[in-house]
Amino acid sequence: MKIDHDLIKKKSEHNEGLMEDLEEISLHQLQIKKIEFINIHCRNLKILLLQNNLIEKIENLNQLKKLEYLNLALNNITVIENLEKCESLKKIDLTLNFIDINTIEKSINNLKKNENLKELYLMGNPCSSWKHFKHFIIFHLEHLEVLDGCDILVSDKIKSKQTIAIILKSLEEEKNKNDPNKSEQYDSINNRKKIYEEIEEEEIKNEAKNQETNKKEKEILSVYTDDGHIRQCNEGSFEYYIPIKIITHV
Repeated sequence: MKIDHDLIKKKSEHNEGLMEDLEEISLHQLQIKKIEFINIHCRNLKILLLQNNLIEKIENLNQLKKLEYLNLALNNITVIENLEKCESLKKIDLTLNFIDINTIEKSINNLKKNENLKELYLMGNPCSSWKHFKHFIIFHLEHLEVLDGCDILVSDKIKSKQTIAIILKSLEEEKNKNDPNKSEQYDSINNRKKIYEEIEEEEIKNEAKNQETNKKEKEILSVYTDDGHIRQCNEGSFEYYIPIKIITHV
């Protein structure tokens, strides 16, 4: 599905269909492949829910200066990018995407300018299995308060600073490894796409089937024929009953 005027209008019915002052919109589970249109026509958004779609790239959000919460969980994103100008961002959910060890450094560096960012969710991404994942992020995003639902403690920040040399060395070692999961990662992306395609095909088939059924349904006839006579033999299949009078005496 494509994000366009009609979709936004439909999803903003709670705001009387007004897009210009819309503050929240939910576009989840619609098989959306690309973020578009929102950037120009919904500039007052504070909450944008795009989880469970087929989005591969974070883009076209740079004009959403008031955006506070972005949910892109369960998509096909491999790198966090293009959010630098979303200066009000407080919470980002990227659970179950495909950010791996090769893109985690770039992804986190791209969030350094988002100084109001307090909560970040990356659980279920390939990079989250790296043993230094937590402290790498804590070291680079000093303003962060919650990571994957857990509060960041002072002790976490101290440890991240004390072990940063070890962390960076480990990162390079992991990146230089022949990653057996790399092809598996893209297989997973393709599998997710395939599942959605099958769902879409099934929906199209069901819709066509319903339309065909409706065509075959018997036309409802009026009580009278075109020339004004009453139909005979109940041609319209109208419901009726014949009252029975019981004779008790002669």
